[in-house]
Amino acid sequence: MACEKIWLITEDGRPLALSRAKDGVYREHVTVKQVFVQRRHAVDLDDQERIEPVAPYHFKGRPILILLMGIAIGIVAGGLMDIEPVISAIVVATFALSTLAFQGGAASEYKMLRLTGQQGQTCIVVAEEDIDDLARQHARVFVTGEAPSPLALTESEKNQVDLQRYGLVTTLSALTLIALGAPLRRIVNGDADVVSSIFTPMVALVALIMAYTGVVKIAMRYVRNRRVTDDESAEREKVPPS
Repeated sequence: MACEKIWLITEDGRPLALSRAKDGVYREHVTVKQVFVQRRHAVDLDDQERIEPVAPYHFKGRPILILLMGIAIGIVAGGLMDIEPVISAIVVATFALSTLAFQGGAASEYKMLRLTGQQGQTCIVVAEEDIDDLARQHARVFVTGEAPSPLALTESEKNQVDLQRYGLVTTLSALTLIALGAPLRRIVNGDADVVSSIFTPMVALVALIMAYTGVVKIAMRYVRNRRVTDDESAEREKVPPS
């Protein structure tokens, strides 16, 4: 199955979606922009002299994620000021931010490819599931095999990033528990309605479990980080001075 869609990295660094036409050339969709600019971007992979995977690629986050973060900050601030928080908003914000934090180390689903042809070098982005198809279709010019990037994180650095990620989740969960302090006190005093009496303890329990999980993960990562650091130090000591 042919790769139907790629993204061209334009001059300003932004990815531009191109679709495969019947003649095999990938072209930009015709939009209102063409009313003012009588041309569109296109890439013909058959004309390339070299196609080389260079790095994973991550698309920038969507504005909705920034909105969710703003909602989370607002809800937590409202809870700290003893203002009745919206339970559903707390659930959405907590799970959204925690999901972002826990999935921060997920592998990229896209790859950046460098094209070398008569027009010079160009970079495109392709979904990982389409890489094998492109490699078969353009086997003559496709470069297989990837060398480890010098920019990649070491094992010790990855553990440090994980410590920061789990620390963020723990902090968010703890702030959610603080924000729920006032509603929980109203439930204990019998001043809350039925809905709040049911859902507020459930949300607090979820936040407590997440905070506990984050603390456990931090402890495990800290021990692992110390072990990796010690191993790296031992390896450096084994290397004889030049």
